[in-house]
Amino acid sequence: MKKTALFLLAALLAAVASCGQSEEKRVLAMPINEVDLARVEDGTYRGSFTFNKFAYVVDVKVQDHRIAGIVMVKNRDDKWAQSAATMADSVVFHQKLGVDAIAGATASCRVILKAIELSFKDRISD
Repeated sequence: MKKTALFLLAALLAAVASCGQSEEKRVLAMPINEVDLARVEDGTYRGSFTFNKFAYVVDVKVQDHRIAGIVMVKNRDDKWAQSAATMADSVVFHQKLGVDAIAGATASCRVILKAIELSFKDRISD
């Protein structure tokens, strides 16, 4: 009886772990599209993106067709999310979304980058 219970517990734990892995794989595989900043007017734009447990809201300030700053409006309260938020400084420095993720916080970084990308949705001038 104990062996059966242990087997069932191990199978349940494996199933739960694999669900989290597939969620993370989908976040890691999601495309992050660059934004043509030459077509973005000055202003502060709010973007948000939620993917299961990953939920972020950012304000992106654009000045002279450059990203002047990014403020994390909503961030999860764990060490990985806080670490991932520092990646926004890299976006400002490099002026692009194609920046390296923070090791150990890759999924959070990807969701933050998607929130930044979406802040520009419908904000591009012709």
